[in-house]
Amino acid sequence: MIEIDNFLNENDIKILIDYYDNTFKRRLSRYSFWDERVLQCHSITKPKVRKLIASIQYKVIVKCCKFFDEEYVYPDHTDIVTWKSGMELKPHVDNMHIYNPDLKHNTPHRDYSSIIYLNDNYEGGNTIFPNQNYKTTPKAGKLIVFPSGSSHPHGVTEVTSGVRYTLAMWFTKDLNHISFTDHIDKSSLFIIESLKDLYLLNERLLTKLSKTFILKKKIK
Repeated sequence: MIEIDNFLNENDIKILIDYYDNTFKRRLSRYSFWDERVLQCHSITKPKVRKLIASIQYKVIVKCCKFFDEEYVYPDHTDIVTWKSGMELKPHVDNMHIYNPDLKHNTPHRDYSSIIYLNDNYEGGNTIFPNQNYKTTPKAGKLIVFPSGSSHPHGVTEVTSGVRYTLAMWFTKDLNHISFTDHIDKSSLFIIESLKDLYLLNERLLTKLSKTFILKKKIK
């Protein structure tokens, strides 16, 4: 496992956090646990931020290939995520269902996972690796990289105060799943992502209205 302090400098961290805090594009997830906490970086339309993330991906790839003796790995997916007080994530792996290996997984192509801590002014929120009996101490700018599979189950301990910001990245050796952050047409991307957000938002509003209507009928 790779662990590097000060991998990201304060200026780059500020750019990412400021963009996250001021964008409306945080994911409207069907799963309440992730709802409005995840900024999927393929939906970012600001060139400066996209280029920064692409440069970070490249630097992580260089470190990953050197440490794990890989010829090359490719960026698959990148998110900026916040974790509020009370949130935690039980140990899991990123390319299979560890407790049910025969169950189909959404991302079996992922080979390496990484996290960059964007802040450390919170309590809790350690990344844990039960098989290695190890946990990382959050520190702004720190990078960790590890295999995505069953050798490295990982989780997040409960955040007990403050808000935890991370840049999460996944990498693959499968050419069919490459996602280059800086190579997407911005205008079409904006339209597509906005339509997705609108669809999910409408779906959520309709669900809430339906529940409210059913509740009122029961009260009557």
